[in-house]
Amino acid sequence: MTTIVVEPRLLQATMIATAFTTLKLLGTFMMQGRVRFLAGARPPEDGKLQPKYGVQSFGAQKGDKVTPEQETEMRWTRIVSNDLENIPLGLIIMWATMLTAKNSNVQIVLAGLFAISRFLHTISYAKSLQPHRALAWLGGTIAILGMLVNGLAGVF
Repeated sequence: MTTIVVEPRLLQATMIATAFTTLKLLGTFMMQGRVRFLAGARPPEDGKLQPKYGVQSFGAQKGDKVTPEQETEMRWTRIVSNDLENIPLGLIIMWATMLTAKNSNVQIVLAGLFAISRFLHTISYAKSLQPHRALAWLGGTIAILGMLVNGLAGVF
């Protein structure tokens, strides 16, 4: 077994900076989702979640004909973008907080929740399932935030 020794103040500062940066990034993602609603640029099934924002059509203009093939391409492009936004962040938080976790059982559950949520998000997005997709995204986000809190608790 390898022992890693880190000066406590350095570990605390790193965890605090990681937490603030992660919260900033998640806030940016949420803002992007909101402005996409306002622009009608969300997937069509999202209109059911927030009817006050009107019809959602991946941003296609009224009267534009979107073929099923184009919708599939747009959907998979969004899946890849969402994975690139969320998976690297989640993995970095998971590996970093593995070293600082206050409770290893909580960390194990949250790591599993993150991985399962990301798989369910992709399946739900590909199959146009709402609120399944939103709940899967929320599960992954809760897991990231939970690991962050568990990691912060472990350094104080």
